[in-house]
Amino acid sequence: MRLQHLNLLLTLARTGSMRAAAQVLNVSQPALTKSLRQLEEEVGAELVVRTPKGVRLAQAGEILAARAAVVMREIEKAHEDLAWHLRGAEAQVTLGVSPAAAILLAPGAVARYGARWPQVRLRVRDTLYPQALERIRSGELDMALGPLPEAGGGGDLAVQPLFESQSVIVARASHPLARARRLSELAEAAWVLTGPAQGPGDPRALYADEAQARALHLQLECESFSTLLALMPQLDLIGIMPQGFLDRYGPALDLVRLDLADPLPKTVIYVTHRADAPLTVPARRLLDALLGEAARLAGVIAARDEILLLDEGIGAVDAEFLKKAQSRLQSLVERSGILVFASHSNEFLARLCKTAMWIDHGTIRMTGGIEEVVGAYEGPDAARHVREVLEETARG
Repeated sequence: MRLQHLNLLLTLARTGSMRAAAQVLNVSQPALTKSLRQLEEEVGAELVVRTPKGVRLAQAGEILAARAAVVMREIEKAHEDLAWHLRGAEAQVTLGVSPAAAILLAPGAVARYGARWPQVRLRVRDTLYPQALERIRSGELDMALGPLPEAGGGGDLAVQPLFESQSVIVARASHPLARARRLSELAEAAWVLTGPAQGPGDPRALYADEAQARALHLQLECESFSTLLALMPQLDLIGIMPQGFLDRYGPALDLVRLDLADPLPKTVIYVTHRADAPLTVPARRLLDALLGEAARLAGVIAARDEILLLDEGIGAVDAEFLKKAQSRLQSLVERSGILVFASHSNEFLARLCKTAMWIDHGTIRMTGGIEEVVGAYEGPDAARHVREVLEETARG
């Protein structure tokens, strides 16, 4: 089986015409017909079906064309690798990215890669699985960043986990359910499905009860997050998106995260490429940049999400200690990002915390601002004192 035979088949698939294919390949139509007959005799099957409108691939032709496309792309990549190695010629790498990867990982990795390898043309494509996996297999993509289906990528693909992306429930700020606190309150809502069914953007995956999941009202389906961002500010819909995506675009579009008590899933973002074909040198360098950026991102997330726990016993010490300890504790809080402080010291709560939770024998009685919760717990005098401390803190 010759390469020109494979190229002939792919050209016929692309043009749908014997005459047009002959022109593209710069051969006569009889010569093309003869080559096609030789290929069909070699494989022992009809590859092309002639119709009044031209030609189309038979089933056997489609099977062979899929393999032929991979072969031809691998040969092109071999030429690129050699030109890169021998002459320092320009090369190209095609990367598919999911929304979460596009926001969190791609910018830093692409910037460093471009600075280090300016002679490489990097092509970035929006992709969602399972299409991303098929485009990797066909050779359209050198690699892709994104989640994987539960069954995984398959033995023909190499996958490496990069980071976790937190999913959040989102609606426009004026949505009647914007203050919902439980998933059960959203059972009758109109939902939007983003991406493939059973993917990270499918709300049915949030409900353990299959009957309840099937009963959800999926009013809208979006293939892309750009479409989702265009529609959600205008409609009373509930949807799922990556936290990083909401942080980036939500405020300008008046989209808000629903502060639900139910735990929401995290999606693992992988880098995926073919296991049965070597990456080109430029693609390997891009993979190194992505892995480096993922390590950096993991460190940032770990630092940001670190939680500082303080025992309520600290509230029993004298005021002088509180004054001396405040700057030190404030520094720890700022570095940790999250402080959980159990205390009966209203002054210290007011100086260090923004949100209070009144817990009574393991039951959450109230959650809200410091002044509001302290007032409900101890009365108006305590709330007045907290307000004075807050004002003093604000003045510096």
